[in-house]
Amino acid sequence: MSRKEHLSVSIPTPDDFPVAWAKSEDAQRTWHHEQTHCPEPVSCLAHDFWECIFEGLCGAKEHYNSPFRLDIRRINTYVYFSERSVVGPDEEEAAKERAKQARLAVAPTLEALWDNEFLPEIQSYISRWDAFDFDSASTAELLQHIEQSWVWLRHLWLLHFRLPMGDARSLFNDLYKKLFEEDGEESDEIADPFALLPLTQGLPCKTTDMGRAMWALAQDLAPDVKSVLSTSELSEVTAALEGSEAGRQFLTKLADFLQQFGHRGNHWGVQYATWIEDPAPVFEILRGYLADPDSDPTKRFEIQATEREQAVEDLRQRLQGFPAPVRDQFQNLLALAQYSAVLREDHNFWIDFSCTSRVRRLMLVAGRHLVTAGVIDSAADVMHLHLAEIQQSLLNATCADRRLDVVARCSEVEHFARIPPPEQLGIEPPPPEKEDEKPAETPVPGLLRGQPGSPGLVRGRARIVETPSSLHDLKAGETLIAMSTAPSFTPFFATAGGIITESGGLLSHCTVVAGEYRIPAVVGLSDARQQIADGQWIEVDGSAGTVRLIDEADEQPRR
Repeated sequence: MSRKEHLSVSIPTPDDFPVAWAKSEDAQRTWHHEQTHCPEPVSCLAHDFWECIFEGLCGAKEHYNSPFRLDIRRINTYVYFSERSVVGPDEEEAAKERAKQARLAVAPTLEALWDNEFLPEIQSYISRWDAFDFDSASTAELLQHIEQSWVWLRHLWLLHFRLPMGDARSLFNDLYKKLFEEDGEESDEIADPFALLPLTQGLPCKTTDMGRAMWALAQDLAPDVKSVLSTSELSEVTAALEGSEAGRQFLTKLADFLQQFGHRGNHWGVQYATWIEDPAPVFEILRGYLADPDSDPTKRFEIQATEREQAVEDLRQRLQGFPAPVRDQFQNLLALAQYSAVLREDHNFWIDFSCTSRVRRLMLVAGRHLVTAGVIDSAADVMHLHLAEIQQSLLNATCADRRLDVVARCSEVEHFARIPPPEQLGIEPPPPEKEDEKPAETPVPGLLRGQPGSPGLVRGRARIVETPSSLHDLKAGETLIAMSTAPSFTPFFATAGGIITESGGLLSHCTVVAGEYRIPAVVGLSDARQQIADGQWIEVDGSAGTVRLIDEADEQPRR
């Protein structure tokens, strides 16, 4: 059956996950759980935030004349999305190609677009957020600031998705294939999946800056500070450090670090506390550094930079016989790919974290105003109200008490947090276009096959990460296993022995960052969290894309 002949077949829903469609036509679409960015239930305000993000995504698709748009729904507290076409079925392929060419045409201007246009605008919003005087602002002024902030937020995500970073990499990849691979003009894939990684590694960016700053925090610690970090409960570390002069000196250094790098949280979104609010993730990472004093990221980045320079020089030597215009094109597109690699991290720092944390702070201040007005019990309860409800409550301080709504919504989130959401809802998606069938590999007992993510071999214990909050359970040298990783996971790569994800490919966040941190990674290993037990000893071969289950009695960790 072709995709055009596909029949609408409803996807059965589990008894514990009943779906009441807000719009009858939604039942006739395929809805996918947004597992990468929203693996957990989201609160009402968090969903409004994600609607902003998807509005930005759709705005960018419209900007480049893409034939597709994405809609989202909050279904039983989980975020689901569905794609829809805005052109006829017979026009889709041609429209997709035009949109692709439009992005490719913009890609060479990526650096100028970011440095001269996007970043100054982003920084102007941050300056306005930081300049707002929460202490003296009236409720009316706060309400106006909230309205402005969500307008800015929507535009920020439009800028985010207009950045043609992937297209910049594609331009260089395509040239590489044509120059250095015999079948480069016919094949869509590069023969060696890791061939290009050294060319863009070890470049200074906000992530490497954070890694160095984090490492600096762990150096020259007083003995009692080390003792507190190593033995105290994470929630009690700050209070324990305040009890000594050395501890207070360390907290001053920590405050400086958090001022610059503490706007990230355990995951994307306004519902997660930032490191500024709760530095427990920083304490956990510092514990990892104390347990592994040889994990200096500065040395790692220096080695990567040396390897990058050598890899680039090797390719330049191979290009000596090519005409000068070809060599110039190679150099220009390589510089573009390298800038794209830096921007891949820096845009997260500026938009995903720095801007989001300021909106979160603003909404918590709104929550405090609503507490004073008797609308809710605690500032954090504001996360369980929709933006429109918050605005209405600020506009009319005598409006209805919303505490019962908060209780009901908290209960709903807690209920569905215990229920695994179906990957898809609605109708079965059309079958994929027919591909060349490959002979099935003979299963090997105890050997799981995914895709190569980052080269290397490591043995050690597996640590299942079901939710971003469980990252704290990761111990130094353990292999992190998750549905996917996000920029908020990045600091934990410094202590992980390896990474396994159930989704993702060669250009996913996991593979890129694992390569930077020089740790083995396997991606696209379906049901990894079900096939591998938490605490089980495993061997991760990132080059082969395999995971071997090993007997603890027979093996010891090796890296």
